[in-house]
Amino acid sequence: MQYERNNKIIKSKFWQYFFPTVLSIFASNMAVVVDALIVSALIGVDSLSGLQIMFPLICFVNLLCWMIGLGGSLICASAKARFDEDEANKIFTTSVMSILIIGIIITVIGLMFPENIIRFLSNSAHLNTYALDYFRMYILGVPFFCFMFCMFYFVGTDGMPKFTSTALIIASIIDPVFDVILIYYFNMGMAGSGLATAMSFMGGSLYIATYFFKSNRTLKIVKVKLLSNIKDFFNICKSGFGGASTQIYLTITGLVYNGVIISLMGTDGLIAQQICTNTLLIISIFFIGLVQTASPILSVYHQDKDYTAIEFLKKVSFRFLLVVSVFFTALLVIFPNLIVILYSVKEQYIGIVTNALRLYGLYYLTLGFVFFYIFYTQAIQKNKIANIVSLFFNLILVIMMLIILPPIIGSNAVWITPCCVGVITMIGIVIYSKYLNKKSNGEYHGVYMNKTPGDNVLEYTINASCDEVNGLVSLIKNKLNNDTISDCACLSLEEFLKDIIETNDKLDTIDILLEVNEKSIKMYIKDLGIERSADFTFKNETEFNREIDYTRVLALNSTLITINQ
Repeated sequence: MQYERNNKIIKSKFWQYFFPTVLSIFASNMAVVVDALIVSALIGVDSLSGLQIMFPLICFVNLLCWMIGLGGSLICASAKARFDEDEANKIFTTSVMSILIIGIIITVIGLMFPENIIRFLSNSAHLNTYALDYFRMYILGVPFFCFMFCMFYFVGTDGMPKFTSTALIIASIIDPVFDVILIYYFNMGMAGSGLATAMSFMGGSLYIATYFFKSNRTLKIVKVKLLSNIKDFFNICKSGFGGASTQIYLTITGLVYNGVIISLMGTDGLIAQQICTNTLLIISIFFIGLVQTASPILSVYHQDKDYTAIEFLKKVSFRFLLVVSVFFTALLVIFPNLIVILYSVKEQYIGIVTNALRLYGLYYLTLGFVFFYIFYTQAIQKNKIANIVSLFFNLILVIMMLIILPPIIGSNAVWITPCCVGVITMIGIVIYSKYLNKKSNGEYHGVYMNKTPGDNVLEYTINASCDEVNGLVSLIKNKLNNDTISDCACLSLEEFLKDIIETNDKLDTIDILLEVNEKSIKMYIKDLGIERSADFTFKNETEFNREIDYTRVLALNSTLITINQ
């Protein structure tokens, strides 16, 4: 079909954000993995048990960053898609100020009651020595960590993914370098590892703070009234909780896992669990990179009711998840000894670690699909569904399996629980999608529920040339009723599209979506050209009420022209 929608813009935008985002997550997660490798090599593999004790606390801090950073950035992207710059700046301000205050409070409490906190995380005095030494230094970097990762989401939404990846790369370089310096040369042990981590957060946050001096930034710190700030804060938390809840549930289940492991296997089990957790960090580079790339794009296109673009992005994500899941599962099941060698595992631990890796690796076959589903439903404003799935997947089913399975299969229950939880959750998602399809009379379709564009929606992609604009306008005139409002819409669209082409020396394609109603026509236009002025005046006059809204979000020009009778 002539001028058929080709999704070239959304594909370009996806890959433009995907690689810097994955690089950012790679830098961040691999810093943790390398940190564990260095600690294991320089202090001893037993010290990994101390890092495993810290895992629930680290998950809790991540929860706050995800909930406020991701939740705020999604609302911010949605506000920009609605052309509400003031609201976007309010959300940005509330998010940054809130996460800084929370980070400082956590540090103060941690410095005042370090022994109490570590005792809460584990009741093993021997293992607590490793964790306590690490904690006293790590806690100093929490405010910087919170600020850096909150800014990571917003700066990415503002069209600077490479800038955010640089901040995380800086942090990831500082961590292992100072690990070696402080542990090997200054003989600081686990305290040196904790201090190196805190210093990496400080370095990354100082770099990302230079965003406020960039001339091309669109987000600003503004004055916000206290009551408005509190209201926005709760809305931000509500928006981000679906995806971020993963971390609070990991905090709780981490405590449960540690208790079950210590009772069944002791120190050996904690070491194996820490190594499994680190393999999870590696694969989550790709899963988190995917959802953090797709979520703001999905949010913007969902706001415009562009279900075709959402369907395309969903299919790209599905294929990616399938390849990554199968690869990493095969790697752990077939070659667990590669991981054993990497972590310099002592001979006495090899049996339990290889067994744990093989069983835990089966989890990855379902993890990516459930993980994406949670963030996908959150991005399309189905927060209730996201929260329910996250609750069962990350908490309720995990605890149920840890209660039911150990009496049946013994210590292997710890390693097989994640796989069982993933399978049960996937079955639940499929059943719910079929129910929703039937309940909505086919309005929603597929496992990853999406809507089909209505009969009143017209979608096109044109190359950036005036000839194609003329051809498209003629095609639209033939499809519409050729009445006065449709003539007004076509004249307005023609003038605006030609202005885009004339103001851009290099421009590939332009996407146009028309929503044709009885008394109004809405035209959504997206292009990857240079940033334009928000003020555009049509030369042709009309008897109809004509409004134009413009914003630049994700380094993408998004314009809405509305014609009303």
